[in-house]
Amino acid sequence: MRRVPGPRSHPGETSARLYKATDRYQAEALALGKRVRALRKARGLTLYQASAAMDIELRHLQRLETGVLNVTLVTLLRVADGLQVPVWVLLGGPRSADDSVLRPS
Repeated sequence: MRRVPGPRSHPGETSARLYKATDRYQAEALALGKRVRALRKARGLTLYQASAAMDIELRHLQRLETGVLNVTLVTLLRVADGLQVPVWVLLGGPRSADDSVLRPS
């Protein structure tokens, strides 16, 4: 299995911790949080109402919206279900199968 290049580990540090410190990780986490917050507000939901609909803790949702939380697939699915959107909307992915085809530039 091929590994995606990322930050190299230092003794005593996990590669996940180092990766979370990268600009890319932080930008993506913040973008995800902004999308979730925008969708929640567009539906007129408070943090409390949304966390109940998503079946996640209020603090968990707050941390997700601020880009602090490293979410799991289970959490992404719960958030998507609570907001009644497909997961790709949360990730900012393509809107159709045709959009997902990578074409050479």
